[in-house]
Amino acid sequence: MIEIPCIVMGGTDPESVLAVAETGAEFVALRLGVFGDAAQAASVVANVNALLDEKAPRFED
Repeated sequence: MIEIPCIVMGGTDPESVLAVAETGAEFVALRLGVFGDAAQAASVVANVNALLDEKAPRFED
C-alpha cells in the first residue's frame, strides 16, 4: 500500500504557503508565485522555504 501525497495549489502569493501548511498538505504548488518572474524564482523558493521552516506547524507521524 502506498500513500499518495497531498499537493495544494497555493495561488500566486508566496505567503499563502502558511495557510496551506496548516492543512497538513505535504506539498504546495505556487506556479506563478514562483515562476511569474523566472529571474526571481530561486529567491522566491528560498524565501518560501525559510518562511515554512520558521512558522509552519509541525505534525507528528
